[in-house]
Amino acid sequence: MRLGFHSWSRWPAYSDACRRDVQRLLRDGTRLTALQANPKVGPRPREGSWCWRLEALAQRMTGREAVACANATLGLTAALWALDLSAGAEVATTAFSFSATPAAIMNASLRPAFFDVRPDRMTMDFDRINDWSEMKAVVPVDLFGRIHRAGWVVPCVQDACQAVGSEYAGLKAPGDLVVWSFNGRKNVPAGEGGMVLARDPVLAKRARLVLNHAENFGTEWVGTNGHLNELSACVAYHGLKAVKARNTIRQCRAALLNHLLKDIEQIRVFPDPEDHAFYAYPLILHAGVDRDRLVKALTRLGVESQPGYLIPPLHEYPAFRRFRRASLPVTEELSRATLLLLPVQVVSTVTEADIRWLAARMRLAFRAVARSGVA
Repeated sequence: MRLGFHSWSRWPAYSDACRRDVQRLLRDGTRLTALQANPKVGPRPREGSWCWRLEALAQRMTGREAVACANATLGLTAALWALDLSAGAEVATTAFSFSATPAAIMNASLRPAFFDVRPDRMTMDFDRINDWSEMKAVVPVDLFGRIHRAGWVVPCVQDACQAVGSEYAGLKAPGDLVVWSFNGRKNVPAGEGGMVLARDPVLAKRARLVLNHAENFGTEWVGTNGHLNELSACVAYHGLKAVKARNTIRQCRAALLNHLLKDIEQIRVFPDPEDHAFYAYPLILHAGVDRDRLVKALTRLGVESQPGYLIPPLHEYPAFRRFRRASLPVTEELSRATLLLLPVQVVSTVTEADIRWLAARMRLAFRAVARSGVA
């Protein structure tokens, strides 16, 4: 079966409607700031603006209050502020994430505590947290678009920046607050931007105040300028409308790639593509494979790849070393030796033929590395 897919699967070729709407915005600069503020009710997007439409769409998709923001790092910070925790409170998270995760915790005047990940999912291993009484909140990360396993007993801010469009980062999300990202290679790329989703309207209101100069609306704390601009909101709106179709194609392509690579002894494919957003497609390399040589071989064959996700992992960064709470052997092994990351452009290819071409090139790369005597 051949699954055709149009240009929505490739950024930046968004729809004609999106391009027309962006051109209208550029012609009318007066609409580029959508925020309106009422001292009695607080800040909110102007009705009819793209920011307002984007929030309304996200709310319909998830059943949660939606607050658009300038970027997901600010979104995570605002979500943590919304929990109203005591300054210095410890927040459990993972060192196998981008630095924005612990940075947001610290920017909210809290203290990150790093715990290890599960080798089969690369998401936070809650079984390694022996004493929940010391943790006042948790920030699990849906790494690569893979949803973490629920298991916390404290307030949760779900870092779903790489999982936009997944059911368990949206309608079925387990976190008290969920944060999406619209930047770079994400599934809804809008140049920059983010979204905070809250089940409790009170938490959503707090997050919105933090992101929109809370000091102007009678609060005792000071906020920041973190609302989303209209251009990014317009692009994100059109992207979010089509994200389910885009993710479905990624899942189909990943399932096919898993099937084509399953008999290569040097790797372990990522299992169960269902409800996976596939921000990226990870492979686990077995011991003895020279990852750097493999990446070079793939590059020569025209395949874009990345050796690992974080080298070193976050708990080895000078800014975060003091936050390691336990040994992190799985995190260190994934970072050091076993993870090959195929960027999102590979999984979003248009045809099954592209995936078969990719699998054939990967087989050639493994044979080349094996013949050189380094795997």
